[in-house]
Amino acid sequence: MGIEIGKVCVCFTVAPPPSRSDNPAVFPVEPVVYAPRDTTATLMVTVSSNPRPTEDNVVWYYRGSRIFPGQRHSFASTNQKLTIDDVKMGDYGEYTCEVNTTAGSDSATIILREPSKFGVLTFVHTYIRF
Repeated sequence: MGIEIGKVCVCFTVAPPPSRSDNPAVFPVEPVVYAPRDTTATLMVTVSSNPRPTEDNVVWYYRGSRIFPGQRHSFASTNQKLTIDDVKMGDYGEYTCEVNTTAGSDSATIILREPSKFGVLTFVHTYIRF
């Protein structure tokens, strides 16, 4: 692009502003999820990142092994939501959601627990002796 002023040509280019990249930040919606056996559990994270992650950038792990969609595992919302159908005893434990983008990486852990037969709350009994 240029503008001619008299006999002098003033040339300039218009460049897009530099792109802003933010390291991804992953936050569990609920850090602990309780689901009885034979029900459905939903584990969710929110991801703050620029560029926005795609399905390929958001990966879930259980006990160090990557989880793939299958009979009992499904993903939604750009893999930010993991659904486990027909929860079994072996499903309880720590799940990690990891996000990798060109700007960096982050992860969050969600624990899937079986509710106690007395409910979700755990009571601690304390004895005081005089």
